[in-house]
Amino acid sequence: MRVFGEEEQQIIRKINTGDGFARNLINIFESIKNLPGVRVKVNKTAMSAELLFECQNPEPNEAEIQYAISEHQKIIENLILHLVLLKYLEKQDLATFFEPTQNHQQVIEFGAGAVNMPSFSMAINDEMLVKLLVQYLNKEIVPSPTLRHLEKNNFRSDEELRFLRQQRATWTAIVITFLIGAMGIYSGHQSYSFQRAQAEQSNQSTGEILSTIDRGFDSLTKSEVYPHSELERIANELSEMNSTIETSSKSSLEE
Repeated sequence: MRVFGEEEQQIIRKINTGDGFARNLINIFESIKNLPGVRVKVNKTAMSAELLFECQNPEPNEAEIQYAISEHQKIIENLILHLVLLKYLEKQDLATFFEPTQNHQQVIEFGAGAVNMPSFSMAINDEMLVKLLVQYLNKEIVPSPTLRHLEKNNFRSDEELRFLRQQRATWTAIVITFLIGAMGIYSGHQSYSFQRAQAEQSNQSTGEILSTIDRGFDSLTKSEVYPHSELERIANELSEMNSTIETSSKSSLEE
């Protein structure tokens, strides 16, 4: 299963929390990407689509034209993001799509542009994008249990979570072994009382290091951090602790 970006995760949350026909492309798109002064017009019969930009007069002024040019590509990119994600969810059986009622409406418009205001259009020339718009525009999106489960896991697959748990157990074992060996170094060079004090300090350090590891792995399950970066941080902490032990051991030998 691929990694979902932040915007894709937002769309999936909208699908999972939606109710009934409210879970459709138009409602989800409008709730995430508000379109002030813009409408999307889709003609299912002609298989065409365009963006209608609201203007104050029958002929747009230079500022309105420049705004349309800057927004045109952004809106298309957002539409592509939504539609490609829906296509993926359907292909992977993560959601079911169906038309609850027969809809004979051939021209569909959505967005926040006023219908009683003048407007000028900019075509959507991508044939595949238009085809996907026609395909998904009137369909209700029903999330699968797997999609809901994925969101609960913070969009991490079960395989990735198992990997993180295995890494947690492995690193915990490494730390315990390391500290046992470190305590053995002390035992050969220090008096009983000093050993006892160091043992208590080592036990405290053990608890702190293990707590650090637990917090580190917990952070991996709640964020997009790549696992190796967190493991590298833990390894650095162990390296610093090893240096401290070696320094203490040398001081003991000199005494």
